[in-house]
Amino acid sequence: SIIIGIYFYNSKNVDSPLLEEKECPTCPVIEEKALLDVYMYDWVINLYDESEFIFNYWIYNYGKVEAKDIKVRCKLSSQEQGVVFSTLHNYGNLASLSAEFGEFTPKITTLGGYNENKEYSPYCYVESCENCEMLWKRIPELVESYQKN
Repeated sequence: SIIIGIYFYNSKNVDSPLLEEKECPTCPVIEEKALLDVYMYDWVINLYDESEFIFNYWIYNYGKVEAKDIKVRCKLSSQEQGVVFSTLHNYGNLASLSAEFGEFTPKITTLGGYNENKEYSPYCYVESCENCEMLWKRIPELVESYQKN
């Protein structure tokens, strides 16, 4: 005996409120912002000009809009002295959903207590920018640490 199966697939369009984009006059308008973060890569004293540091870092934009007028703060600190060096880098702009390598060479100052014979921990973070949010501000421990120093 032969068994024949016939299957019908109904492809009728079904209106689903989850799939449709409808206008909502009472819904708040959410402004798209850049979401920025910095990862410290390295810091050294410039071998060609020993009056300068070199700070290297990666900067990431996880947002869907360009970040503009980015300023990156880099610091050196030690446990016994706290922050001994702080400088601001005017980075510029960063495209949406992108990452770039940042480098700058600030002059070394001893005003904060920097001593070339001691060990320091470097860190960098986005201090400000237009139309952006800084990822570190979502982490309470980092907020406390960055604002304290």
